[in-house]
Amino acid sequence: SPQPPPSRACRRTPRAYCCGMSSADRTAEKRIDFISAPRACALLQRHGMSAVNDAGPPPPPRRGVELVVKLGGAAITHKDSAVESLDEPALRSVAETIATAIEELRDAEGRPPKVIVVHGAGSFGHQHAKAYGVARGGAGALHELAPEDDVTKRLRLGFAKTRNAVCRLNSLVVSALVDAGVNAVGVSPFGAWSTRGGGKTLNVETSPNAMAVAIKTIDAGLVPVLHGDAVFDVDTDVAILSGDVVVRELCAFFKPKRAVFVTDVPGIFDKPPPKPARARLGVANEEGLPVHTKKKRLSVEDETKKLTLIREVRVDEKSKEETAANDAEDVSWRASRVAEGVTVTDDGGVAFADAATLFTSPATVFTSADVELPTSSAVDVTGGIAGKMREAASVARLGVDVYVSSRLPDGAAAAIRGRVARDALEVVPDENDDENDAARERVTKTTKKKRPWMGTLVRGVESRRRSKSRRS
Repeated sequence: SPQPPPSRACRRTPRAYCCGMSSADRTAEKRIDFISAPRACALLQRHGMSAVNDAGPPPPPRRGVELVVKLGGAAITHKDSAVESLDEPALRSVAETIATAIEELRDAEGRPPKVIVVHGAGSFGHQHAKAYGVARGGAGALHELAPEDDVTKRLRLGFAKTRNAVCRLNSLVVSALVDAGVNAVGVSPFGAWSTRGGGKTLNVETSPNAMAVAIKTIDAGLVPVLHGDAVFDVDTDVAILSGDVVVRELCAFFKPKRAVFVTDVPGIFDKPPPKPARARLGVANEEGLPVHTKKKRLSVEDETKKLTLIREVRVDEKSKEETAANDAEDVSWRASRVAEGVTVTDDGGVAFADAATLFTSPATVFTSADVELPTSSAVDVTGGIAGKMREAASVARLGVDVYVSSRLPDGAAAAIRGRVARDALEVVPDENDDENDAARERVTKTTKKKRPWMGTLVRGVESRRRSKSRRS
């Protein structure tokens, strides 16, 4: 019978070793033959075996994913803590929001939407990665023939501790989602994902099956929960794969309708906003839905810190000469709509200077702005807020709208539930508004009909093109 053609892996390998019985000697003694790679592959296939690294081409891009949610490490942990510290009310609140969204977005036949969750490390992992230099890589220290010196031993220990910490957080996130009613399954990138450039992007050549587990999980009706991880890197031995890079790679492959970045602040500002009183977050109504507490102003000192909230970001379209968006190059962007003179309330929300003007005369509120983002003061080995904005812009260049906000009902929760009017940047009312408004102690017909969405929309390039065609 005709033999199958040599695999692609064998064709690109010049020589290979194959172990087999000597044709001249039928004894139990074996002989090592040095043969060509194509012949080795044919022999392996004849005996029902596969060649090493013969994974074949990666699967084609998938469609149909409704939502990718990124839970920032600072949103679900106390990132400034020197020890691992989970923010349980925050995690429980966002888990309930995701569960609510899945129920609300079921199709006519009752099938749940396809959702992917990714989370950062926060105080679980960043400390180890920084202390042991995992983010800097090994520069050959983890090679098979590397000397057993202190550098190698320390890097190995740091790598193991970092992975142990992020996997522990992943288990906590999955548990919170399952308790909220989400069929969540933890999926670690390590093993299937390897990077290049020190964790900057996925190395496709060595990660042909990076999306395989996520695909099978989604097709089974489950919600994969991935996370930032410590992985192998072709350039630096090891690297930190940030949750933001994971989101970018997932969006490049699955092309979801939208992505939501849940942070600890309600959007991107021109300067670091004051931290809210986090103990006031996580309040829920009788149905378990998160609601606002009363919007009490901050101190007089903080009240004078007027901020500019970047409400919408435009990303430049990619030219034909540029490389693919998942090559992690810097993507230029500009703030197309901003709200000036806002303050952050102690429940983590935004108090706009003039809500009426916000809706009736946007020209007096929204201006163009070029903003230089500050870096985070917390321990962050993945680039801080500037790196997250860069990744969000890269995702938007793929044609995916990215919503950045805190987890409150008029912030990331509304975006997760699909209740943000993209062009108006308003929260779309629903049947729960009467109860929620009463809980917030701000019941007026005007604000019930038109509430500004609290956050930053990084508008997807393709979706922007579609809105232009609709207007024309």
